[in-house]
Amino acid sequence: MHAVWMRSVFAAVIAIGAADAAFAQQSEVGKEDYLKLCGSCHGATGKGDGPNAKSLRKPPADLTKLSQTNNGRFPLVRVYYAMDGKLEIIIHGPRDMPSFFEALKKDVMSRRGDYLSAELVESLARIRMIEVIEYVMSLQNK
Repeated sequence: MHAVWMRSVFAAVIAIGAADAAFAQQSEVGKEDYLKLCGSCHGATGKGDGPNAKSLRKPPADLTKLSQTNNGRFPLVRVYYAMDGKLEIIIHGPRDMPSFFEALKKDVMSRRGDYLSAELVESLARIRMIEVIEYVMSLQNK
């Protein structure tokens, strides 16, 4: 049931993004969150050349080639689960490191205060994760 729901959410996000003329322009929120969460390892352009890249056991992935290395299709679900912390990524270190989803939840709480429900905080954090993924999608083949 969860997998069906996730596929439906992702299909809706893709459809909205494809239909929206603004999709061609990079989401500033997604870009800012990408630079904050991912840029230190994957680099500002997503090529895996961030300032922390050399300290990792294995070089970070070149995020500009995710579609190319996946038969021309962007691996949306895999990227989502990697960010969420549900997919083990060896180079990202032990899973006791906070997932990007957890980091975004903490950021939402710090910006919005304690008046939001836990469900709303989680939803806002997931929206921001999708905005980061949209930004990474815009980096393909650059």
